[in-house]
Amino acid sequence: MNHHDVGRARGGVTDALSLIESETYVIGINSDRLYPLRLQEELVALIPGAHELDIVTSSVGHDGFLLEVDQIGTIVGSALRD
Repeated sequence: MNHHDVGRARGGVTDALSLIESETYVIGINSDRLYPLRLQEELVALIPGAHELDIVTSSVGHDGFLLEVDQIGTIVGSALRD
């Protein structure tokens, strides 16, 4: 997981993300130290047409994506209705 590089053999991260054509939603956890918000903000900035970053508030860091069921559910439900 820590060695995956989406830009490898694709001209770098910026070039690789610029190729994404599908509708993209990005969710970040405010206390996540494994994937901090600055990386989620980078995804939104580099993926053409990506939706605005949704931020989940959690005190449990990265595990917030598993434990903050109500917040995640609201965001995913909204994305599915769009």
